[in-house]
Amino acid sequence: MRSPDLLLEVARAVRSAVLPYMGLPAFRGAEGVAVGGDVTFGLDEIAERAALPILEQASEDGLAWYTEDRGLAVRGRPQRLIVLDPLDGTRPAAAGLESACVSVAAAPFGESPVLGDVDDGLVLELKTGSMFRARRGAGTSFVIAGESRSPAPSPATGLDGAFWTYGLRGRPTMPSAIVLEELIDRTGVSSGTFDLGSAAFGMTRVATGQLDAYVDHGQRLIDDLPQTRELFERIAGGA
Repeated sequence: MRSPDLLLEVARAVRSAVLPYMGLPAFRGAEGVAVGGDVTFGLDEIAERAALPILEQASEDGLAWYTEDRGLAVRGRPQRLIVLDPLDGTRPAAAGLESACVSVAAAPFGESPVLGDVDDGLVLELKTGSMFRARRGAGTSFVIAGESRSPAPSPATGLDGAFWTYGLRGRPTMPSAIVLEELIDRTGVSSGTFDLGSAAFGMTRVATGQLDAYVDHGQRLIDDLPQTRELFERIAGGA
């Protein structure tokens, strides 16, 4: 029987399982390679194991899910697709930092789902328990430090004074530096640039107004400079 709020149940289960082990050196070691090419750490395994029983139980009615480490699973005749990164910010979690989240979204199941199909999304911070939720047709709900809040994005529209975040892990360093050079040079001293180790955490900071923008240059590099694909694959061991 499917949970009345599957996304929240999965997120809370992962948080409960991972929280006691955050920052412990014994769980920093690599344990394998995910289907996407990223290294799987001990904390990733704990997070995946916490989510799997809930997804399997919910699949009695038919369900599909995709997780970062294990890829796609399809049970029965699914009407819904769950996309889950149980630990978005593995390295910050391993270091005991705040920028680690459960990131989970849902969409109608189909052969070629796209981002625009997502109709429910949730980000739950592992260390603080702060939660960010958005549902199509039902708006957004934030709970930060136990208080309900609304989105409060920054009014900034230019680079002067901008505080923004990006991610370098898994992206070739030299091409990344060239692509981001103007942004970093314009904002690196008088403003602020951050690599927080978690895309989900960075984007929620844009929603709160703490940061002005989140920049993901990875796909743009491959699209505009196809020859860089080989560099991405080299970093990820062929993935």
